Amino acid sequence: MANSSFDKFWLSDNPFKKEMLPRHLNYIKSVDHSFFNLKNCVDFEAADLFVLGVPYNRGSNMQKSAVRHFPEVLRRASYAYTNFYDFNLKSMSGIYDVDDNKLLWQDAVVKDLGDMEEVFDQCDIQKCLDDVIAFTHFSDSKLLTIGGDHSLTFYAINGLKKLYPKKKFVLFQFDAHHDCGYSLKHRQENLDHANFVKYLLDDESIYGVIQFGVRGFRSREQVYKHPKLFQVSARDLRQNNISELLDELPIDFRSNELLGYVSFDTDAFDPKIFPLVDFPIQEGMQMNEVKNTLDSIYSLPIDICGLDIVEGKSGGEVSVYDPVIKVLIQLLHLMGKKYSLV
Repeated sequence: MANSSFDKFWLSDNPFKKEMLPRHLNYIKSVDHSFFNLKNCVDFEAADLFVLGVPYNRGSNMQKSAVRHFPEVLRRASYAYTNFYDFNLKSMSGIYDVDDNKLLWQDAVVKDLGDMEEVFDQCDIQKCLDDVIAFTHFSDSKLLTIGGDHSLTFYAINGLKKLYPKKKFVLFQFDAHHDCGYSLKHRQENLDHANFVKYLLDDESIYGVIQFGVRGFRSREQVYKHPKLFQVSARDLRQNNISELLDELPIDFRSNELLGYVSFDTDAFDPKIFPLVDFPIQEGMQMNEVKNTLDSIYSLPIDICGLDIVEGKSGGEVSVYDPVIKVLIQLLHLMGKKYSLV
């Protein structure tokens, strides 16, 4: 494929032999079609960012939660926005944002690893993610995971801690809920998607957790305060400049000691924007608020070492997933711009 002046070319088919994952990652299964119809043209060393589907719902309090189908349905929804590798496999053709009149996601070369096979306990999910995170690290790449329930974030950060034992982590979390436990008893129970943040806050490797979009009513025992927990409600986002709010936090984002991790729970959206979540709360974030907040996060002088999108579920028409696809494209775009990957 070429542009109108024939000075740029992109690969529209797969002229290369399919590259196999290392044997110790044999629990990752290939998929018939990659995110955004990406062709299997890029070897592992050339990829700047890997995407992995993790169909895990064992950490959800919703019985038989459909969040385990989210990687599959989100991948299918992304087919409407095909992106192509450039002929030298060092950049992308880009996806056009009509609202902002600009091309997005041209810089980061992305490779879809496929989906992790379903795992059934915490030990399995931790070991699997440890292996994949180590593989992406030694490939000089970063990993974006598509869940699954939100406990995935805990296991991903836990895996990164093992690679960076001298670093401390800042979690940038988009969410309607604080995920610190819905009762005093629940905070002490086994880790799940509704209390994993409490486990992170108790870890000395976690420097801070910044939550965007929290809202709604809570009973008294559900409210949780911690010196490392900073919350920006959906109302705060509408009434304040997000960059100024981040500047006011007692965190020195310029410190070489810190690494950032971005997690997007789809219930951060207002249900009118994206309704396919297990625990929706009204008056959530709008698309422009999500984009502005992401822009502000990626403008900070902190290395983003990992990211995820979680807690969407199956059951809707393909077009319903469009807001989440836009967040995914925005994340891929910002990762490329932040690290000048091209």
